Amino acid sequence: MFAQVLVLCGQAGMGRLGTVAIDGTKIAANASIFANRAEDSLRAQADRIARQIAAEAAAADAAEDELYGDKHGDELAPEFANPATRAAAIKAALAEIEKEKTKQAEEAADEAERRAQTRQVRAAALREELAAAEREAAARVAAREGVREAARTHGTRRPSGQRPQLVSWKVRRLRERLAALERRAATAAPHPRKSMGRASTRKANLTDPQSRVMNTRTGWVQGYNAQLAVTADHLIPALMLTRAPTDMDCLQPMMNAAQSAARTIAHTRADDGGDDEIGLVPADAGYCSMDNLTAPGPNRLIATGKDRRLADEAADDPRTGPPPPDASPLERMRHQMKTPEGLAAYAHRGATVEPVNAHLKDQTGLRRFSRRGLAAATSELNLAAAVVNLLKLHRHTTAALAT
Repeated sequence: MFAQVLVLCGQAGMGRLGTVAIDGTKIAANASIFANRAEDSLRAQADRIARQIAAEAAAADAAEDELYGDKHGDELAPEFANPATRAAAIKAALAEIEKEKTKQAEEAADEAERRAQTRQVRAAALREELAAAEREAAARVAAREGVREAARTHGTRRPSGQRPQLVSWKVRRLRERLAALERRAATAAPHPRKSMGRASTRKANLTDPQSRVMNTRTGWVQGYNAQLAVTADHLIPALMLTRAPTDMDCLQPMMNAAQSAARTIAHTRADDGGDDEIGLVPADAGYCSMDNLTAPGPNRLIATGKDRRLADEAADDPRTGPPPPDASPLERMRHQMKTPEGLAAYAHRGATVEPVNAHLKDQTGLRRFSRRGLAAATSELNLAAAVVNLLKLHRHTTAALAT
C-alpha cells in the first residue's frame, strides 16, 4: 500500500528529488524497558522452568482456582500465564541474545581483520621509511670515510666530531617500531569484550525480544530505529525500520531504497517537471563514516560534527573552491561543510526531514508501536508513512484545484 500511495503521489507531480534528506527517529516498542533480562538471569529461569516451574505453577493454579475461582484481577499477561508460553518467551529472548552474540563476534572479527590490514599498510610505509633512513646513514658513513681517505692521502686534517654509524639512532628506532607493528599485525584478534561481552550485560526483552534499548534526547526507551528519506516537498519515498541503536549503518541501504523510489516516481510522474534523479543527500553527523563517505551513489553532504558547531567552524575557518587534490574523504567533506555553498545546502536538511518526523509521530500518532516484532512494527511504519503521504497528496491536489 505504501508503494501504491507513492505511485499516486508521483502521478500527481509530487516528489521533488533535487534534495532527499535521510534521518532516523526512535519509536517506542510495545514493550516495557523494565522487561529486559540479563542472559544469565534468563538461562537460570529457563533451567528452573525445565525442572520445577511447570509442576509448581500447575499446583498453585489449582489451589488458587479452588480459593478464588478462574479470575481474581491480577492475572499475568496471556503469554506469561501459561508455563509453556513463559518458557517460549524466555527461549525467544535467549535466541535474540545468541543472534546478537553471533553478530558481535562477526563484527569484532571484521574489525580485527581491518586492524590487521591497516597495520600491514602502516608497516609497508614504515619499511620504506626505514630503507630511506638506512640509505641516508650509509651515505653519511661513506662520505666520512671519503673525507678520512682524502686526509690520509693528502695529509689534510681528519674530520672531527662523532663518527656516523650504519645503525644510527633513527634506524634503531624505526626497526623497533616496525618489529612492534609487525607483531601486532600478526596477532590481531577480536577484542573479547566486543566479540562476546558478559552474560550479566547481554540483555533481551521478554515482551518484544526483537526490540532494543535506544538512547533518545529525552532518555532511554525500548523501541526501534525508524529511518526516513524525505524529499524537498516533504514526501516519504523510502523508509526502513532497524534495531540498530545508531544510524551509521543505515545510510547506504536508505540511499539505495531512495534511488529505487526515485526511479518509480520519475516513471509515474504525470508531467515532465521536477528532477528525475536524486541530486543531493544531506545527513547529520550520526551517518559520518569512511564507508558512507566513499560508497557509490548520489552526491551527499554529511555533517562532520554537531550542527551547532558547523556554523562556528565555517565562520572561524571559511573555505572556498574545491578541496585540495590530496585530501582524504573526511577532509574533503570538512572542506565542503566550511564553504558557504555547502553550509547553505546542509541548512535545508532539518527543515526537510524534521517536520516529517513530527508529522509521523503527532499527526498519525506513531509514538509507540501497537504490534510486536520487527516485521510487524515495520508494517505499522509503512502504514503510518502511507498516511503521511496521503495527507500530503490531499493538500497538494486541493491546492491545485483551488488555483
